Amino acid sequence: LGNTDALRIKLKNDDVNKLDGDQLSPLHYAARYNHIETVKALLDHQADVNIKGQDDMTPLHYAA
Repeated sequence: LGNTDALRIKLKNDDVNKLDGDQLSPLHYAARYNHIETVKALLDHQADVNIKGQDDMTPLHYAA
C-alpha cells in the first residue's frame, strides 16, 4: 500500500477534522506541506476546509 492508500484506510475509523495539540487538523498539515494526494483523500472523507486552527488559520489559508 502507498501512503495515501494507508491514509484512506485509517480515515474510515478516525475523525478527519480532529485538531491536535497545536490546534491543527490533518488538512492543515497536508495543505501547509503541499501534499496534494493527501489533501484529496482528506476531502474525500469530508475534511472541513474552513476549520479554524491556531491563530484562526484555515487549511485554505495554508493552501493559498
